[in-house]
Amino acid sequence: MTIEEIYGWFTFAAIYDAAIERAGDGAVFVEVGCWHGRSLAYLGSKVKESGKAIDVIGVDHGRGSEEHQGNMPEGRNIIATLISNLQKTELLDRVSVIVADSVRASRLFADGSVDFCFIDASHDEASVTADLRAWWPKVKQGGELAGHDYPAYPGVVKAVESFFGRSPLSVLVGD
Repeated sequence: MTIEEIYGWFTFAAIYDAAIERAGDGAVFVEVGCWHGRSLAYLGSKVKESGKAIDVIGVDHGRGSEEHQGNMPEGRNIIATLISNLQKTELLDRVSVIVADSVRASRLFADGSVDFCFIDASHDEASVTADLRAWWPKVKQGGELAGHDYPAYPGVVKAVESFFGRSPLSVLVGD
């Protein structure tokens, strides 16, 4: 199976490629919201190709975000599909998966321990705000917090602008 055959959305390869390029051995990368694993498999495969010792961890609760729950065939298990896709792309040795909601999973990481965190889970304002509050402290100084679906979802926009509104950060919009 190729990564392109995995069902899902993935338009941010350049972000992942750049993060891998900047990272050194021992880095920790977290993807929050994995769906069927298309972007996570890409990240894992590129880390593998790089030869760098980067831990890649996917976090997903397995229920899908509210706006996408109808995209899963009846009776299909999202986590089983995710694991199967990682196995079929021969990435289970490179990628770990934590089955938990975002906030609970964040408690498994020490503050300042994550080099790169990419958030693409639920898109409502409350969920995105909770994700930002949970993961922002986990990102180490000089690390990166990135995400998807800004400005496509109003909830994402409101949460990001409320959370970072007065900080010296810039929001870069693009694929």
